[in-house]
Amino acid sequence: MGGGSGKTPREFEGEPGGAGVGVASIEGLLEGELSETDLKTSTVLRGLEELVVYQDLHNRIVWTNRAAGDSVGKDARDLVGRLCYEVWHGRSEPCDDCPVVRARETGEPQEGEIRSPDGRHWLIHGFPILDDAGQVAGVVEITSEITSRKKTEEAYKRLAEHSLQGLGIFQDRKLVLANTALAEMLGRPLDVLYSMSFEDILDVVHPDDRELLRTSLRDRFQGKPVPEKQGYRIVRTDGEVRTLETLSKMTEYQGAPALQVAYWDVTDTLRVQDAYRTLVESSLQGFSIVQDGKPVYSNPAALEISGYSAAELYASSPEEIMDMIHPDDRGRALQNFADIVAENPVDLRQAYRIVRKDGESRWIDTMAEVIEYKGRPALQMAMTDVTETRLAQDRLRKERDR
Repeated sequence: MGGGSGKTPREFEGEPGGAGVGVASIEGLLEGELSETDLKTSTVLRGLEELVVYQDLHNRIVWTNRAAGDSVGKDARDLVGRLCYEVWHGRSEPCDDCPVVRARETGEPQEGEIRSPDGRHWLIHGFPILDDAGQVAGVVEITSEITSRKKTEEAYKRLAEHSLQGLGIFQDRKLVLANTALAEMLGRPLDVLYSMSFEDILDVVHPDDRELLRTSLRDRFQGKPVPEKQGYRIVRTDGEVRTLETLSKMTEYQGAPALQVAYWDVTDTLRVQDAYRTLVESSLQGFSIVQDGKPVYSNPAALEISGYSAAELYASSPEEIMDMIHPDDRGRALQNFADIVAENPVDLRQAYRIVRKDGESRWIDTMAEVIEYKGRPALQMAMTDVTETRLAQDRLRKERDR
């Protein structure tokens, strides 16, 4: 429910410098004393889908358009002289916090939502009409049915409340909807979140990430391209720093533009990844991730096996990478990789020769599997240099044969 904006809709404005439409204009409409301009105005108002009702100072209906009559299954003319709250709400007195009453009392446009006894929801705007002396002579009520929208919002709220993801909707630089999961992530009760200003919300974000979020929000509302998926750190009230990943998009909430954001706490996942990365970096076994036919990651052990630096490997084309496999084993290796990617039945463990940067051929034992890397499929390979073992086996075989 909103307060007055201090503006009067163009349809009901008077001539420049005038005090407003006044009662005479409305009476002219009723009595058929219509000028060409009045006739056009009347035609437009009668054809609107919104309910347009002109009420006197006692909420008695003076004039309505066709949509207002249709909303209660009556001819619009049958409503004239009846009380607004009696027709739509079956009441003997005005509705609580009625926007039309507020508009009459304040002399300012008002807005609010009301539910009628039949379960329908209405968005009501009340616009005061001033007489020649500048006094309120009546109120024009413009109403839209928002039942469908309210049901959608209520369904979203129920879904959000049971979601394990944090969900929030921001509008007019404030959080207007949040679920329990988001409150738990941020370490703050829901009522505290709703009372926070835009700057208070920014204070929740880690100081090093605030400018990133501020810029992203500004660009988003200015219509500039912004990645839907982003991550930043927040600081809980107990001082703990957590990392959140977000997915955001513009939407509509209660009839106005808003930003909808989904949150995931990825702190523990990142810690596991960091631990895994540390383990891989210090491993004596080589690890490489191949995507689009070329390495996108190799640990120190894999670089040592190949004899190439990370920069040299990452800059190589897929053809140059395949040239690093011994010619006699290249076809078999290619077929094996293709079968693994296609998930065909195949032995994931293979041995073949590579040609190091210095030209030396080395036998490597590999274990490959398909993984997801940065959102796309990739081939992860664990490798061990088994050249010395192969040479020893060859010597034993030759000795046995001799």
